[in-house]
Amino acid sequence: MHRELANENLPHTENYFPVNRVTGFHLAGDGLLLGKIILQARLTYTLNRGTYSFPFPTPAHQFSSLLLLKTSPNYLNGLSIAGKVAYDQGDLYRSRIGAFLSLSKTWKNGK
Repeated sequence: MHRELANENLPHTENYFPVNRVTGFHLAGDGLLLGKIILQARLTYTLNRGTYSFPFPTPAHQFSSLLLLKTSPNYLNGLSIAGKVAYDQGDLYRSRIGAFLSLSKTWKNGK
């Protein structure tokens, strides 16, 4: 998990990680679309039960996903374009969506 496990809906504890009893399922894959576009998808579902010292009254369900598209067409001379979209939904965090757009340039020696 790539962000801290603290939010206003969880019981306050002196422990940094308020969740250490987690059952999770993760599915990821990548591929090439039209021979030019890199596609990557990550899907994660977790069932969070709190800690042994502070168990949640009922398990908190959480679904997280990420979709990435990236391409570097030859006619752009080393320029890459990428886009990412992430989505969270469940009881642990409020439902949120985020997006990221990237433009980068790679220079080759001698050019």
